[in-house]
Amino acid sequence: MRPLQLNVRGLHSFREEQTIDFNHLCAGGVFGIFGPTGSGKSTILDAMTFALYGKISRSGAAGASMINQSESEVAVSFSFRLGERMFTAERRAKRNDSQLKTTRSRLIETTSDASVVLADKTGAMNREVENIIGLKIDDFTRAVVLPQNKFSEFLSLKGAERGEVLQRLFDLHKYGDELNEKVKNHLAESETQRRTIEGEQNGLGDASKVALAQARQAVVQVENELKQAASEKDELETKWKKARDIREQQNIREELLSERETLSQEQPQHERRLQALRLSAIAHHLLPYIEDKERSEQARDEAEEALRISQAESEKLEKDEKEAENIYRTAREKRQAEEPDLTVKISQLEEAETLETQLQDSAEKIEETRTEETRLQKEQMTAQREWEQATEEDTQAKEALQEKESELTTLEDNEPKREQIRRAQEKGDALKQQAQRLEEEKEAEQQAIEIVRQQAAELNDEKAQRERAAEQLAVSQSNLSQWYIDLHEAKREQETWVEAIKEAQTKTINHNQAETIRTLVAHLEEGKACPVCGSEHHPSPGHPVGQVNHHYDALEEARERLQADFQIDRYLLQLDHYSEQIATMIELSALQPPTSGDERPAHPEHMDEDAEHLPTKAQQFLHKLEAKLRSLDKLLKNTRQQIEEVQQYDANLREIETLYRQATTNQKEATTKKQKQADIYQKQNDEWLESFPEHSLSTIDDAWEAAKEEQERQLKLREEVRELQQNREQLRDHLKKAETRQTNMQMSLLQRQTELEQLKNTYQQEQARLQQWLGENTSASAALTEAKDRRQFLQSEEKTAEETFQKATRKHQEAQQQQAAAAKQRTAAIEQYHLAEERWQQQLNTSEGREAEKHFAHHEELTSAAIQDYCLTNNDRKKYEEDTRNFETRLSHTNQRLSEVEKTLDGQRVTDEEWEVLDNTLQQKEAHVEKLLGDQSVARSKWEDLQDKHHRYQELEEERQQLVTKIGHYRELANVFRGKAFVDFIAEEQLMQVTRHASERLHALTQGRYALTLDSNGGFLIADYFNGGQKRPTSTLSGGETFLTSLALALSLSVSIQLRGQHPLEFFFLDEGFGTLDAELLDTVVNALEQLQTEQLAVGVISHVPELQERLHKRLLVEAPKPGGEGSRLTITS
Repeated sequence: MRPLQLNVRGLHSFREEQTIDFNHLCAGGVFGIFGPTGSGKSTILDAMTFALYGKISRSGAAGASMINQSESEVAVSFSFRLGERMFTAERRAKRNDSQLKTTRSRLIETTSDASVVLADKTGAMNREVENIIGLKIDDFTRAVVLPQNKFSEFLSLKGAERGEVLQRLFDLHKYGDELNEKVKNHLAESETQRRTIEGEQNGLGDASKVALAQARQAVVQVENELKQAASEKDELETKWKKARDIREQQNIREELLSERETLSQEQPQHERRLQALRLSAIAHHLLPYIEDKERSEQARDEAEEALRISQAESEKLEKDEKEAENIYRTAREKRQAEEPDLTVKISQLEEAETLETQLQDSAEKIEETRTEETRLQKEQMTAQREWEQATEEDTQAKEALQEKESELTTLEDNEPKREQIRRAQEKGDALKQQAQRLEEEKEAEQQAIEIVRQQAAELNDEKAQRERAAEQLAVSQSNLSQWYIDLHEAKREQETWVEAIKEAQTKTINHNQAETIRTLVAHLEEGKACPVCGSEHHPSPGHPVGQVNHHYDALEEARERLQADFQIDRYLLQLDHYSEQIATMIELSALQPPTSGDERPAHPEHMDEDAEHLPTKAQQFLHKLEAKLRSLDKLLKNTRQQIEEVQQYDANLREIETLYRQATTNQKEATTKKQKQADIYQKQNDEWLESFPEHSLSTIDDAWEAAKEEQERQLKLREEVRELQQNREQLRDHLKKAETRQTNMQMSLLQRQTELEQLKNTYQQEQARLQQWLGENTSASAALTEAKDRRQFLQSEEKTAEETFQKATRKHQEAQQQQAAAAKQRTAAIEQYHLAEERWQQQLNTSEGREAEKHFAHHEELTSAAIQDYCLTNNDRKKYEEDTRNFETRLSHTNQRLSEVEKTLDGQRVTDEEWEVLDNTLQQKEAHVEKLLGDQSVARSKWEDLQDKHHRYQELEEERQQLVTKIGHYRELANVFRGKAFVDFIAEEQLMQVTRHASERLHALTQGRYALTLDSNGGFLIADYFNGGQKRPTSTLSGGETFLTSLALALSLSVSIQLRGQHPLEFFFLDEGFGTLDAELLDTVVNALEQLQTEQLAVGVISHVPELQERLHKRLLVEAPKPGGEGSRLTITS
């Protein structure tokens, strides 16, 4: 990722919009960001993070307080490049009471063709930015801003402190408590799943293979019974269906006989419908002929009437035509008489109208010329006044210019003197800064001396505390020696008890054998075979032996407990271990086991007298031993704490001694630096006094202030002289323009006066000629309009009369045509009537006509209305035809079906009693089959349910076994992740990687002299390859070497943090307190930073040190806001 441009407005100290062109600023690789404290240097990073993530980097939030107090809105735009892709992040927000309301959030990708908006909502933009960059805001700020002084402190951190810093930098806490919590949650979830599975297994009941086989046998048995019953049912069902068919045919036969009787009763009505249909057909046939006859007769009468009307209309129109012709002839004659005179008159009046218009234009032009003449007279007077004023201003400007030039000459003569004062003041400032550095070195020397004194006192205190702890440890060693002897005595006593119990067990075995013999002798009978030797004669049977009250089992248990108790050996080993540690620490001898002439265990007292109580006494011995060992545990715990305390004192002593040596070295270096700065100060002071003997350090600043005021006065005078010269040139130009304008005004005025005289003469001549044409008329336009209207009236009157005459002629011709057409139509109508009458007479002579006269005889005359009475409507005719067809179809169908039924029955009959018996038997059999089907369904369902349960149980058992294995793994992980061991391991691994990368950078920055390594405790060491690769602590490095080492470490940590992102960050800001570095160290810093250019990396150094500003070519200067209300301003210089 590489920045391109940043625009910011209204954020913190920035009010007006400021722009940073990173393309120009990053071109040199290393650039500086300089400005006083509070000027807004850190706000630049805030603007970047707000544009990208909607938050500011320092607080991690976005509140109304981030908006400048004098503004109501903040607007930021940040353009950057990722690989070959270019993006722009824009955000705007307004203050809403104490809250911040975002008004715009846009992420835009810019290509060569167009710009594409990737996101325009706040949440979507935040997700898209994290997706394309691959870093959250915390990772981004940690990778972009390198607080160098923090990493130099990181070099000196120890153990847990460094681990905590690494965990914070690399966000490793998620591998500690969070990961442990996840493992615990997974473990609890798995155990819950296991308990759920076991509960489900218990809820399945008996799902064994035997239960599954029994259920299958029940299914087979029910299916066999069902098969037999179904066969019997099928036979009965066949008989039932046959009987049902016979009964159905019997019922159909009865229905058909009833239907045929009904049809016989409907026969007369059927015949009447046939008669009506036949008469309707005849009427429909004759109706068109008589209607044609009546229509032709009516058409004949109408044609005769139309002919009479057209004849009367033609006569009337002929009269109108003659009247229109007379009117038209009169209007034409009138126009031909008046039109020639009117045409001549109109021509003259048109010329007069043109002349009249010209006179009006001439009058207007004369008036305009008079106005222009007045205006030119006024302008001439104004030009005269301007010329006089310009002449006076030119004289005044010349006098002022001479006065300023004289004063400027005097100030320019003093320039060498002011230059000498400037050099004296600059070298005086350098001398004062050197004096300040000398004082700082003196303070540093005193601080170093105080640190040496404090380290010496701390070292003595630590040694005294260590001596006291060693004395307590010597007392503990004495106590351990006594316990060592006591434990050896207890061990011998334990072995003695074991031997005593073994002897008692041997006696118990002998007693048991004797008791067996006694029991055998007691059961011997004379004449019966002995189970041992087989003899039937027993002359000397044995006698019972005395009883021994030893219990073999109790003795064996006591012996096993004594032999199984290894606590004494374990404690002896601990005593040896602690004794060796103490002997190493305080130079005492280690514990030695006690020596004795007789190594055999002593025999416990009173054993022979009461061997039966040996187990109880052995148990008492063990109880006393456990009580003693509890006391020993307390002693060992205290001893372990004392050993750890002494070890801590030793470690502290080593560290304090190292710090003491380092403090002594630092004191020597501080003294050397102080002397060096004192020599430099003395040399600079002597040089200043020799170069500027006429000045004093106490008054040089006042002299320089006076010289600066004089210099500013000189610059101001130069500007005033230049402005006066420019003003005088302008005045001369103005004077020339005034003279020119005055001359031009006089020429124009003469020209307008001559033109006015010519216009007046022409106007008088044309007005006389117009009066001759008009005569008594006052206006040419009115007379011309009147003449034209008269001619137009005559022409219009003639045209109207002509149009009326032509219209009357056309109407008369049309009436004649209509009369001829009416006569022709009358002749055709008469002919049509005769034809229709002839066709009607022909139809009456046919059979249908005669039948019609027969049936329609009650009418006096056959008319279309009379015949229409016998015509059925379409609906009635269709209904009659349909009823007729239905009747004939029903009759035919009934006779046919009756014949078929008789043939099907073939004499078979089934009575009601036979049908009822057969139906009841079938229903009983169906009920039995239905019951068996239910039994089969129940048995099969039970069997299938058992199958599912059996399969489910097997699946659950597999899942349970997998969960048991998983639970074991989770428990092992819980043990591994308990505490912070895993986090510390990751932190150390990360530290090793960072150290290797930092070592490579340091090796390059120091031209192969130094490398960074880790010791066995994770502390940093410096390998000096110019000194045979010798390794030494980082605290022995000089200031410049420490800076280079911490810079290499900071860069490596930044790179490691960037690994989370998808694209490397090609820039970062280095925030270092450069103010404490001298000139030599500043050179080292700048040289080291310039070496980073080879890695295509832009480095921004944030500082306010003037010396560093002079050494960096590319600079971004941040100007602090002014009290007047202006915000911070940015300037890029090279």
